[in-house]
Amino acid sequence: MASNRKQQGAVLIMSMVFLLIMTMLGVSAFNSTTMEEKMSANMRDRMVALQAAEVALEAGQEYMDSISAVSNFGDGSNGLYSTNDEVWQTLDWDDFGEDADDDPNPPVVKVTGVLSEVAAPPMYIIEMGNEIDSEEETLNLSGGYGDDVGGGGATVFKLTAYGTGSSANSRAILQATYGKQL
Repeated sequence: MASNRKQQGAVLIMSMVFLLIMTMLGVSAFNSTTMEEKMSANMRDRMVALQAAEVALEAGQEYMDSISAVSNFGDGSNGLYSTNDEVWQTLDWDDFGEDADDDPNPPVVKVTGVLSEVAAPPMYIIEMGNEIDSEEETLNLSGGYGDDVGGGGATVFKLTAYGTGSSANSRAILQATYGKQL
């Protein structure tokens, strides 16, 4: 009988240790799952920001396709700058988001009504650069490889597009260089 009394507490202690190990494994699995959910939400938010920037870039390219003169380019009160001074780096893009609708002439072009799940509408600016003159009077800007599309010069533009995700903390900026004969 004496040996039975010594072993009665051993099962309880082993059960408690086993329960403690299982609890630690459960908490660890819960933390891992929570972290993975946050990572996937951040990745989705980044993709939404990239899509918003792509929408703005496409809208800017459509605008560039439609112009035939540079008379609208000036101080940037309409998002069109006559300088190539890397203006896009000096802009505080967050100031022109959803809450800044009271400014009648924002220095960016907003693309509205295309994405509903973004924190701010996609935006773009266009900076006019230098004119490129062709010595041989031929430029290959819009034709296929080896095609001559005519003489004269082309003006270079830098198109910068900005998009946010579903939170304003997630941002994407895309740029394209655009050459156009005017």
